[in-house]
Amino acid sequence: MKVLSYFSHFRILGSVFLCLACPTALLSQGYLKLEKEVRKIAADEHFPSLDIIAWSPKDSVIINYHDPATQDIDTYGIGSATKMLVGTFVLHLIEKGKLQLNDEIGQLLELPNKSPYATITVRQLLQHTSGIPDYTRNSIWLDQVIKGTTPTSFKERFQLIPNKLHPLNKFYYSNSNYLFLEQIVEKVERIPYDKALNDFYKNLGLEQVQLQTGRDSTQTFFAQDNTGTNDVTATQETYGYAGDVHTTSHTLLQFMVKMFVEQSIIEPGSIQQLQQWVSMDAMKIPVGEGFITHYGNGLMKLDYKEQLWIGHAGGTLKYQSFVFFNPSDSTVLIALTNASGSHYTNAFVQKLIPAVLDKL
Repeated sequence: MKVLSYFSHFRILGSVFLCLACPTALLSQGYLKLEKEVRKIAADEHFPSLDIIAWSPKDSVIINYHDPATQDIDTYGIGSATKMLVGTFVLHLIEKGKLQLNDEIGQLLELPNKSPYATITVRQLLQHTSGIPDYTRNSIWLDQVIKGTTPTSFKERFQLIPNKLHPLNKFYYSNSNYLFLEQIVEKVERIPYDKALNDFYKNLGLEQVQLQTGRDSTQTFFAQDNTGTNDVTATQETYGYAGDVHTTSHTLLQFMVKMFVEQSIIEPGSIQQLQQWVSMDAMKIPVGEGFITHYGNGLMKLDYKEQLWIGHAGGTLKYQSFVFFNPSDSTVLIALTNASGSHYTNAFVQKLIPAVLDKL
């Protein structure tokens, strides 16, 4: 697939919705340079589609890039950034008195006698300190994804969890944690986990936050290097609460402003609970010259050139996302693409995101 930069579509909008409190409809010189650099990276790295929003109370820019040889899309899977939305929902349930962070799985769910999971807490599930192995690292799961037959039920995915536990209270990133959170939510809400999450965000006016349970027909791409790209639309991934939300960049902007600027989704104290950090140690994630170093109750902390960002990144076999907030100046950065694999991951995380962060 060849991306032709002169066919790229860029929209820079100054509407009330997009700029919110922004008094300036014209772009600053920094944002003009940002647009030019994003255009070049997208063309050089052959991205099929990109949606980027950089917003602050003073200024904002929206960049939509689309290769005309591919489907024009505005809804993306956000992968593990879903965990931030789930963590927010769980803290809402805690505010309502339906859960506690220290509740144990064995208190909430029916488990076999002497289950190794019985004393694991909601907090440990959210923070990835439970030691539960990741079912998505099972080779059987990957084979099923490629064949388009990925398991969707709790039982099927549970059976893919390897038997050997990792050390308790030590960070180990595992999608299996959020598999258990699905069951806990169903127990306390008495409705399917997907409906519970979707209804919560619909009631906030964010109805385009949708946990997808059906087949994903969005055109997506995968590349290990810059010499060729595979269309992987036919492959099917199922992550549930670990990574199945599909939404738009505009909706994510609304969420981030409501969540961190207005603090109108959950109480300020609950937002602080999301930021109960544990060190990611050897699993920290490089982002240009910075690192995602700590994990909270559904949030990541990025240290980038003496700037602190909180939010979540996501990467699947089909999509990548970066959804972060800078508390020092209330800047929001959102980046979404329908391309993955080693080539696109490196281009997205190590080139595109740092290029944008350097202009903010």
